[in-house]
Amino acid sequence: MKSVLGVAVTFCMLLSGCKQADSHSESSQLNAEKKASVNARKPAAIQNELENTPEELLLTQALEFTPQCESEEAKKESFYDFYRQVYRWPEYLPEKIDPYRYSDMSDILAKFRAPWDYYSGIVSKAFYEQLLSAQPLPGIGVEFTISADKEALIVTDVHRHSSAANSGIKRGDKITAVRDQAIAYILEQQPSELPQPLLINAVKQLISEQQGATISWQNSDGVHTDSLDVGPFNAEGVMHQATFDTNTGKTGYLVFRQFLPVYQDDLDAAFATFKSENINKLILDLRENDGGFVETANHLSRLIAGHLLDDKVFLKYQHNDLLNQKLNVKKYQEELYRGPLDSELSLNELIVLTSNKTCSSSELLINSLQAYSDEIKVTTVGDKTCGKPVGMYPTYFCDSVLFLLNVEFANARDQADFLEVGMTPNCHVEQVAPLQWGSEEDPLLKEALHVAETGRCS
Repeated sequence: MKSVLGVAVTFCMLLSGCKQADSHSESSQLNAEKKASVNARKPAAIQNELENTPEELLLTQALEFTPQCESEEAKKESFYDFYRQVYRWPEYLPEKIDPYRYSDMSDILAKFRAPWDYYSGIVSKAFYEQLLSAQPLPGIGVEFTISADKEALIVTDVHRHSSAANSGIKRGDKITAVRDQAIAYILEQQPSELPQPLLINAVKQLISEQQGATISWQNSDGVHTDSLDVGPFNAEGVMHQATFDTNTGKTGYLVFRQFLPVYQDDLDAAFATFKSENINKLILDLRENDGGFVETANHLSRLIAGHLLDDKVFLKYQHNDLLNQKLNVKKYQEELYRGPLDSELSLNELIVLTSNKTCSSSELLINSLQAYSDEIKVTTVGDKTCGKPVGMYPTYFCDSVLFLLNVEFANARDQADFLEVGMTPNCHVEQVAPLQWGSEEDPLLKEALHVAETGRCS
């Protein structure tokens, strides 16, 4: 399953207020006729088809919905009709709108959504294919958050093979200006209602608009300015790996950035190292991990707990009433842990470092493993997570790929009660300014090592 939980956070989307209008379309009527033809077919035949349908075609095939792509107006009408049928919370979408009032599908999506939905988005097929491939990404190679005073970008990660790394930018540095514009000024120009994940992406887009970017940053060594190449770089999923000797044996430490399928080879290599070192516990750092793909969360879970998860349920799917009826096949009701994997371990203890940026697939991994407390003890250390036990099936639609929140994920015990509120950590530790990964001064890592040695919070 490629169901996406958090990847849409990385798309540049602007949110606006809602308007309600009163138009319905000929294309909607055509699709209604197609839906009637589905009901006339034998359910078993439809189920057999869905078992082998590529996920990007799953929803259109289940509904027998054909996107109308002959004009922009037809596309907008067709999109909204489809959106209402697949959205997890259709009650937040008016029955009819006037598509002529909106510039494109993204404009409609921005104005009609559940209040907590910061994640649904639309991208080009080319972008989506690049996301799934190992192709180099454009940019300078930094991940960042925004400082509390909104005067700087706090660097949270630097990709090793990027222009930012070559210029000496490190985790914890503060970027204060881009192309001679102060960060404070840049942020002031953005819509005031923009949530921070989308605000961050708007700044990333600004940095990547031209081939070269003059960046000013500061750290303990002073203030620096350099012209960085905005070119392709190879992003990493595993940002840091180490092994600590403790009084209970060897404890592995892994920083994982995002749940993308292209990073599964990185995970396999990291766990092969852990396996050779004979670790018996793992500290998994997901503080900067905003999610990604279900299949990668499943893969990492299996690497951690191995045969302990044989034949066990990884997650259960919950859709709206229409999709629950149309996706009436086991594959889209629940998913088992996969395996075996060559590098898998069978750890009985996992410690996860969390923050309010720990989101989506990160929460899925934690929640799914917590259902098996007899097999593996999961302890969370840090702060509350972001609260997103929901995701989307990527869907081909004309020349675009839709990421519409249309599925909730529960664990084997049917637990998924942290939408918006987040998951409360077992051991609360205040976050500090980013330190180098693996630093002995990192309070969350200190607490995690204490838990590894004593089995309890300090």
